This record gives sequence, C-alpha cells and structure tokens, in this order.
Amino acid sequence: MRIKQTIFFLMLMCFTSIVCVAQKVDTSKAQKPKSIVVHSPRKAAIMSTILPGSGQVYNKKYWKVPIVYAGLGAFGYFFVLNLKSYNTYAKEIIKRNDTTFKKSQWTVTPAMPANYAAKDLLVMANQDRRYAELSAVGFLVFYSFQIVDAYVDGHLFTFDVSDDLSLKVEPTILPWNRTAGLSFTLGLK
Repeated sequence: MRIKQTIFFLMLMCFTSIVCVAQKVDTSKAQKPKSIVVHSPRKAAIMSTILPGSGQVYNKKYWKVPIVYAGLGAFGYFFVLNLKSYNTYAKEIIKRNDTTFKKSQWTVTPAMPANYAAKDLLVMANQDRRYAELSAVGFLVFYSFQIVDAYVDGHLFTFDVSDDLSLKVEPTILPWNRTAGLSFTLGLK
C-alpha cells in the first residue's frame, strides 16, 4: 500500500510540473503595472519661473494663462510708455538748459507746449519716471505672483473637490460642565 501511495504521489508531482510548464505565461505581452504619476509643485514653480504661464499649463489650469500674459503685458506696456515720456521730457530739459540751443529749436508738441517752464518739465519728467518705476515693480510682483500661484495649484492638484459635502447640526450636552450646546459635524465623503 505504501508503494502505491508513493507511486501515486510521484505521478501527481510529474503531472503538475508538466501542467505548470505548459501554462507558462508570456511576459512580453503581459500588462505592465502602471507607474504612479506624481504631480510636483516644485516643477510647476520652476516651469513658471522659466516661462510665465507654463506652470499653470502643467497644473492643467489653462484659463489662467491669458490672465498671466495680460497682466505682464499691461505692466510692460505702461513701463515702456512712461519711460519714453520720461526720456522725452529729460531731453527737452537738457535742450532748454543748454545755451547753444535757440528757443526755436525746442520740441513743441501738443503734449509739450513751448510755454512750459523747465521746472514744470522737471515735475512731469519725475512723475513719468516714478510711474515707470512703479510699473517695473508691478511687473516683478505680478511675475512672482504667477510663480506662487503655480506652486500652490501644484499642491492642490490632487485635492478632491466633490459636491458630496454634508453639515450635521445636533444638540449636545458638554460633559465637563453639563451645559447645552450645538455640535457641528462636517462630513466629507
């Protein structure tokens, strides 16, 4: 009987090994496990630093890109406009203070009549210089703001914003001083 069990066991072992070899899986066609894509806020900030708006594109907030370029473009436009105006006034002040120029050689435009005194031109030049500086500061602040925006959106990229929120309000008795109160429970599902 012992011999029959041993033969049966050996035959069973041979049969299962043959079946296992026959069911060998072709790994070349097998599906590989999907790699987990990690969204990096740091990468969004770096991209936004190199090319404004690219961090917003990386975060899939495409609607913010026109706002970024409109803001940067507006500050850049006003910087150039005020700088040109400042240079015009500064050149005219130099002309008027130079004794080799005659009064007929002064620049006369509707924006700068000949009857402006040098001190008036100096005030206008200083005002335009100040506005140009404020535009440059505004450009830098807006540029920094869009980098911070990309970084914060990168952190909130995987944040679940679902419509399934619930607020439960119920009366309760506070155990430490036995007074009545309300308990607010916010349920996030």
